[in-house]
Amino acid sequence: MSTRGNAFPFDRTIRPLQKPGRSREPEVEAQIQQVFDNPRLLWDILEEPDDFPAKRTCPLKEETLVYFLRELIRHGDERGWQIVEFLKDRVAGYIWKCIQPLYKRDRWGSRAQECEEDILSRLTEVLPSMELSHEFWEVRFWCCLRRLVLNIVRPKRREIQTTVPIEVSLNDLEYQEDRDARLIDRHTLTAYQRAIIAEALAQLPDHERTAFVLFHYHEFTQQEIAEQMSVTDRTVRNWLSHAEERLKAWRD
Repeated sequence: MSTRGNAFPFDRTIRPLQKPGRSREPEVEAQIQQVFDNPRLLWDILEEPDDFPAKRTCPLKEETLVYFLRELIRHGDERGWQIVEFLKDRVAGYIWKCIQPLYKRDRWGSRAQECEEDILSRLTEVLPSMELSHEFWEVRFWCCLRRLVLNIVRPKRREIQTTVPIEVSLNDLEYQEDRDARLIDRHTLTAYQRAIIAEALAQLPDHERTAFVLFHYHEFTQQEIAEQMSVTDRTVRNWLSHAEERLKAWRD
């Protein structure tokens, strides 16, 4: 039977967050109310085929979708699990960008595949969870997703690094992880500026370039870099400082 236009099996009053002082974004609160007023905004994306435009251009924010999937599952409505799968599909591209470097480093791809499976499995657990520790997904979805991905990727990355030597080339600049964690947002640069950056990095000594790329592009901590390169944390800090001084001309 079609779900289009069906009412929700719970009260239309927006559920408050559990942690005192915590609140949703006004845009999310407004979207929740809009969906209450017009449930088709939600049901349409569940009923249409994967290639249907409404599915690809769904205007509902991730935090809004988490709110409704939790309420539906909490009230025994299986449609909540459809939203879980929809969200997993929506973030699949981001997850792939984060684990792509693992596939390039892992000769057989087994650890990288395990990493991808672990992320998706963990999402299936935390998205419907009503526990206080998972509440922030309704407030800052992408912040929570980044943290979840990094917590799973980093151990796998260390496993791979113990068996595969670190070799950082200029091709490593093509790894596309979360832009917020980068020193440089490549997507705001022109082709000429990217060429300047590549040329500048090529002038760095090997050890400084390796430390710089691992720290700024692959989100290694200074301690992790020190362990991999068999030096002290202080040495890594000095390398990074020297590299940044060398690159300061084009950064400014």
